Amino acid sequence: MKKNLKGMSILIVDDDPDLRELLSWDFSSAEGEVESAESGVSAIELIRKKKFDLIFSDMRMPQGDGRFLAKEVLKLKKNEKPLFFLYSGFNDISSQEAKDLGITHIFSKPSKISDIIDDILKFI
Repeated sequence: MKKNLKGMSILIVDDDPDLRELLSWDFSSAEGEVESAESGVSAIELIRKKKFDLIFSDMRMPQGDGRFLAKEVLKLKKNEKPLFFLYSGFNDISSQEAKDLGITHIFSKPSKISDIIDDILKFI
């Protein structure tokens, strides 16, 4: 599958600066327009200023984890809600809770970024 996210505004949210930089580079290489944030709280600040098509967020972070961020995204107007994907090394969220929070899909750590982008393209 062609790994092209051209024209998509993507927000990467992760408290690990190295992983955040790597993910940002990978999504940019797939032609996505990428911004990043180090926490759910800082992500919400960006979301209030700009509409994103897709959020790719770590689950466990200080200052606003993935659940917090998903709950805040749920408050957006329907036409402003981005696709929301979680990336987690821990399966501490049920599929029903994820669905209730509007989370499109949960990826397990570690995963190959090419597989993640392939899966995201299936949802678009």
